[in-house]
Amino acid sequence: MVLLLTSSAAADPALTTGSPLDLSGMHDVAGREFRASALPHRAFLVFSSSKKTADQSRRWGDAVSARYGDNLAKWDEERGQAVLVVPVADLSSKPWMVPQAVVSKMVKLLGGGDEVLLDWKGTLSKRVAAPPDQAAVILIGPDSRVQAIATGEYSPSAAEALFAAIDADLKALPRTTSKPGDLARPAER
Repeated sequence: MVLLLTSSAAADPALTTGSPLDLSGMHDVAGREFRASALPHRAFLVFSSSKKTADQSRRWGDAVSARYGDNLAKWDEERGQAVLVVPVADLSSKPWMVPQAVVSKMVKLLGGGDEVLLDWKGTLSKRVAAPPDQAAVILIGPDSRVQAIATGEYSPSAAEALFAAIDADLKALPRTTSKPGDLARPAER
């Protein structure tokens, strides 16, 4: 299972439970392409946030990590875990001319690693349709469909539906070992 945070084009329909969501083709801070097909039989937990909502995502991440610990892995480091975490940075408020090196440094200063996917146009955030002051956590099942969405601040009551969906996936998903080198490749420039 992977948790992903991303945005999608304004022309795409709003995300709801059951909506398809494919993050393939997005690139991380290190220039690697995210390819869901390289991660079969996994759920993705996507954390979508901007600079303004990074603290909300961090609190959600802390709660998810405390509850699921060893069942989680970063999408670029999985070794058989059922749930893969995919952080997505909404960069739509950044001027288009800001160099990638500056953005990478900013993401790292905010506590992100190389595995953070960069959503330059805020496509995912627009699809989630959350207010700009709210982060989003999206659970995508192995069938590439949204299973649960949580927005805003973490609270036990806000997490109930998301945690119930993760629990169901943990019971259903197999644990297999894959080669970490198969997960991503450098972006072509």
